[in-house]
Amino acid sequence: MTQEHFQLTLLRNIGLLPPDQTLFQSKQAKQVPVMGRYLDSLRIAGENALPRPVTVAWVQESQKIAQNVHAAYSGLTSPEQAMAELESQLRLIENYNET
Repeated sequence: MTQEHFQLTLLRNIGLLPPDQTLFQSKQAKQVPVMGRYLDSLRIAGENALPRPVTVAWVQESQKIAQNVHAAYSGLTSPEQAMAELESQLRLIENYNET
């Protein structure tokens, strides 16, 4: 699975991004239909990605995040209202899990 050929095969067949970042700039990877067009953007996104927060309450928190972000994007509430509500909900979850 660590071999370049194997990683390129996964990219070509199922769109799985190679863990070896040098492959993002290889000629073979850039020739992969569809995915090859986006490798530069995907490489930049991967280099700047942040891991999700580590917390025992992540399942509850992620649901609240998704609900409030959706409400803001869909226009059900303003972004300011949605983030204020989210902050309140996250504080309640965090305080509950501290006890």
